[in-house]
Amino acid sequence: MPLRKSHSKSRFGCLPCKKRHIKCGEESPSCNNCTNRRVQCVYKSPHTADEVSSRSSISMSGSETLFGEPNVARTPITVTRAQELHLMAHYITSTSETMSHGKEDIHVWQQIIPDEAIHHEFLLNGILALSSLHYAWKFPDSKLVYSEIAMNYHASALKGFRDALNCITDENRCALFAFSVILNVLALAFPNICPTSEQSSREDSVVILIELLQGLQFIIRGPEDFRIHLEKYAPLWARFVNPVPPPKPADEVATALARLRERTNSIQSSIEAERHRSYLSGIESLEAIFGQMNQDSTYLGQIIGWPTTVGPTLLDLFKQEDPMAQLIFIHYGALLLYTRDRWWGRNTGVRLIESLSRSVSNRHPDWADLMQWANTAAVLVQEDQN
Repeated sequence: MPLRKSHSKSRFGCLPCKKRHIKCGEESPSCNNCTNRRVQCVYKSPHTADEVSSRSSISMSGSETLFGEPNVARTPITVTRAQELHLMAHYITSTSETMSHGKEDIHVWQQIIPDEAIHHEFLLNGILALSSLHYAWKFPDSKLVYSEIAMNYHASALKGFRDALNCITDENRCALFAFSVILNVLALAFPNICPTSEQSSREDSVVILIELLQGLQFIIRGPEDFRIHLEKYAPLWARFVNPVPPPKPADEVATALARLRERTNSIQSSIEAERHRSYLSGIESLEAIFGQMNQDSTYLGQIIGWPTTVGPTLLDLFKQEDPMAQLIFIHYGALLLYTRDRWWGRNTGVRLIESLSRSVSNRHPDWADLMQWANTAAVLVQEDQN
């Protein structure tokens, strides 16, 4: 496990943070740690009026925590209709452009998805959550208030999303798909906008992303759903489906992945066949996406969607902190470096590489050479940003 910073104890931290022995930021309605991990944030007792007044939250009917359970520490403030209109305008004129990979799909973000949101409140709340979080990043003086607003819209959207997943129809399938894309971006964005003292939060955000992406199987049953139900979203992926011949990654990437493959094969005799296959599958899918990014780095959707290309075995191993799975995900962190120019992915790749490298190094110091390329890439990105 990554090393954690020491912290001073607080009488008012939430119960999940106390249980995990980590510093609680005491944000309301849900602390940043619980938001990043998508767990119910519960405080032992209500805060005093003075303590509550130092925080902001939002009053929305049906607003709940990330798993849809009522939060006992919720302290409402009002978001006016004018503020909501402001957030929607901000989404249309600014946030939508940060989601697009070019002129061919900008109308999907600026017109098609907002039109869909008129009929599905969970999607509307998702758009407002995304806009709020982007506004919090763009205007630091408003960061505290708008990040809290974003968390509350996020919670309300998740409740509606979960309810809709229980009854998927041709009428709501498009809205569910659009929201799932927004939700994936939010999973990457929250740790960038609302950093916590817990060094494992980047890993947590990737675990959250994995779980969200696994939910897509209930929305998209196969190619027919893309052709029949999701045709309006085709510009999001049309130029990037099954390039022939498949492009190759840059030489240094190919070398790093080849060494990773060699390490996997070197332990084949000591692990189960399915485990070995899952490692190789993850490496091969990374190689394919690195190749596509080497040819055209403007399309980032395939990076976010990488976890859907590998089987559940590798994902489960990563959640169990298996060192070889972590090593593969370090290279996924290098893939996430392509998102560094987007506000929602600015530090995600770097922090994931750093955190996982510490974890792997603690158990396997002799694997340093296998992490060297990814760590060097992370350092270069940091130097470029500074």
